[in-house]
Amino acid sequence: MNIIKVDATNSTSTLIATLFRSGATEIPSALYAVDQTGGRGRQERPWNSEPGKNLTISYVLPDFGVSAESVFRAMRQITWSVLQVLETSGVSDLSVKWPNDIMAGDRKIAGVLMERSLRQGKSSFVILGVGINVNQVDFEAEFKATSMREITGKVFQIDVLAYLLSDAVEDTLLKNETVTIDQFHQKLYGINQRHRWQLGDDFIEATLVGVSEDGSVYLRSSKGGTLRFTSEEIRMIRI
Repeated sequence: MNIIKVDATNSTSTLIATLFRSGATEIPSALYAVDQTGGRGRQERPWNSEPGKNLTISYVLPDFGVSAESVFRAMRQITWSVLQVLETSGVSDLSVKWPNDIMAGDRKIAGVLMERSLRQGKSSFVILGVGINVNQVDFEAEFKATSMREITGKVFQIDVLAYLLSDAVEDTLLKNETVTIDQFHQKLYGINQRHRWQLGDDFIEATLVGVSEDGSVYLRSSKGGTLRFTSEEIRMIRI
């Protein structure tokens, strides 16, 4: 995999997509930045990152297909790659908070964002953005975040992590290794626990039962019924 490092950019995902469209790089490729000034997560939420302290990396990857099942299958494989790198680096108590946050205990340590480039209704390539809190130790309270250094007490080399993660992505995703729903459930944050959820302008309390093959979430209401929602419809309210 071709891996590009830049000093600064507004968005690693935007830059690698631009480079790919211009023919300056090919599938698969990765690009990471010392300073990403405009990082974002789902629904355009900002990613709080100090320059030079964290890994902000994006990949241009082949089309996984446009079905929700194929996209979530790839998402499971990608989050597994991030978990592997964190675990081998000494970070414990890891889980995946539906749909795309990676948690260490009850604090966010990483996030994954996948975007498909659609042409005439079909996906032509995929941009995958990954942010990992590495050496940053000061976070705004509202982000409820932590980092590899804060947990392990060690300082990590960003360049080394970029290559380790890229190797893991290539191994689990491009070689088509499968992460099953049952495996994913073993790492699903808050499974079988009651949580508060935001549903549009309303809030409900329900137990997280699991996820489906297409990435929807199953919740059990206080009345005993099972409800199913997509990540566009509902989100878990963090404690």
